[in-house]
Amino acid sequence: MDTANNNFDNMNPSDVKNIPDGRAGILPDGRKVVVRPDSSDGRPTLEIQSGRNRVKVRYGR
Repeated sequence: MDTANNNFDNMNPSDVKNIPDGRAGILPDGRKVVVRPDSSDGRPTLEIQSGRNRVKVRYGR
């Protein structure tokens, strides 16, 4: 989870909020970024959202 959190912080999101399952913020280009400790397969995940499009980066444990 440390790597996922570090990558989230390195993206310099603004308006960062704690959410029930992680943190969310807004990237400089307007996309939303979310980091959470668990995904459907149990791994930490960094997710970048642009409208309905989502890019999910899964990290090993």
